[in-house]
Amino acid sequence: TLPGTPVDSQMIGGTTIQRMIFTVSKMTTQLVNGLAEYRIGTPTHDFPIGPGQTISIRDTGKRFCCVCNRPTRSLFGQGLCFPCFKTGPENSECIIRPALCQGHLGRGRDPDWERRHHVQPHVVYIANSGGIKVGVTRQSQIPTRWIDQGASDALIIAETPNRYEAGCIEVALTPSLGDKTHWQRMLKGMDQSLDLHAIAETSIGARKPARGKCNGTGFDSVEIAEPGILPAAWAWLK
Repeated sequence: TLPGTPVDSQMIGGTTIQRMIFTVSKMTTQLVNGLAEYRIGTPTHDFPIGPGQTISIRDTGKRFCCVCNRPTRSLFGQGLCFPCFKTGPENSECIIRPALCQGHLGRGRDPDWERRHHVQPHVVYIANSGGIKVGVTRQSQIPTRWIDQGASDALIIAETPNRYEAGCIEVALTPSLGDKTHWQRMLKGMDQSLDLHAIAETSIGARKPARGKCNGTGFDSVEIAEPGILPAAWAWLK
């Protein structure tokens, strides 16, 4: 049976039960009428899951690298085989630490991959994920990134043409805002309502650029997403 192909389905008590074989990977998410919808399966055969649904997953014991799709006995990092973990751009250091990205300089484990993924418009945001945090993601990943992190609120504070410059801003703001998702608080329902606009304006107005930590050319091409909300931000970045 091909992975992702429906095996069979049957009706039990008025409910259709479908059985499939597929490789489990990251769930896709989207906003539907203001609510997060999660889907599991493959690009050709998937289905939404939500409150009131019951799913059962049985491990077949087979492992496949999410990059090269080769079978492997062990997975590393975000589901990679060992060769891809060691040399693939999907596991380069700037995935976790964007300020180390060199894609805008034509460098990296795979410069072509860097151009497609990291030399693209990025945003710097603050989010309420069990507490305030600053983060970086590609512009095309909004709002998926926030849904993945379980954020109840989020605010874009800057837009940049690449991952490196967004990472430099993140480095400068992390000491005052933090960059960790507090998932334990979210599971306990301890989220608090936060005024992200006020937090952003206070934090940015109080910080100075950490140019020495970024080892780069500065922030001249950064554009502030909402200058009316963050009047001190442009002067701070320049």
